[in-house]
Amino acid sequence: MIRVRYNQTAVRAYNSLNTTMSEISKSSRQLSSGERINQAADDPARLSMATTFETLSTSLQRALKNTNDGLSIVQTAENATREVVNIMTRVRELAVQSGSETMADSERGYVNEEFLQLREEIERIAQETNFDGIPLTNGETASLLAQVDVRNTAESRVEIVLGDLRVNTLGVDAIDLSSVDGARSAIDITDGVINQLSQYRSDFGAAQNQLDEALSSTVTRLEALSKAENQIMDLDYAKATTNAARLQIIQQAGVAAVSQARNISQGALELLS
Repeated sequence: MIRVRYNQTAVRAYNSLNTTMSEISKSSRQLSSGERINQAADDPARLSMATTFETLSTSLQRALKNTNDGLSIVQTAENATREVVNIMTRVRELAVQSGSETMADSERGYVNEEFLQLREEIERIAQETNFDGIPLTNGETASLLAQVDVRNTAESRVEIVLGDLRVNTLGVDAIDLSSVDGARSAIDITDGVINQLSQYRSDFGAAQNQLDEALSSTVTRLEALSKAENQIMDLDYAKATTNAARLQIIQQAGVAAVSQARNISQGALELLS
């Protein structure tokens, strides 16, 4: 029976066409953006997962920068300490030279003058070595904690123990190379100072190893998160273009079906008239 007032066939065809048009609109958004999910309605569950991955990835990138900053601090402090070791090695050589009675007092005075200049250089290094305004070797900063992970736990932080390179702390100010006895005593003092500096460098090495491990772990996690997020968000162009072509065919068929359904209704009206 043909119903003139209510064309059920046309309504069904029209609804099917609207569904197809909606899918075509979604497909166009995906192809233009390169992402499978462009709004929450596309896939709420996977969008939530992708958002979680993105948030974690952003935090890990910040932790990665913190780790690199920590490595820079360690390297800066270690370089300063190594330079002081080199200076103290020269001071010990001068102490051995000045401790010999075969040296004239006038020559010993020159040796002591060189030592005093070296001592000033040690103090300058201690006072001026810093990272972004943070003093590293003058005793003001005993240690620093680098946040190398995204959690609020002790394991997420690496402690960087800093040394104090000031001459009064190291005991360099007790050295006097102007006399034989003073020079001989200075040999023992310099040995103690160099041992202390070696301990500082050992601490720096341990901290650097921890930071290197944290850096490697963070990079690996970032790569895994990026891959997981891309699998959720990135569009498979081969499938998307195939699907777009399929929808275009369905759309054309739908338009034809709507037109045909309308023609049926129009034909019925003409018969009745």
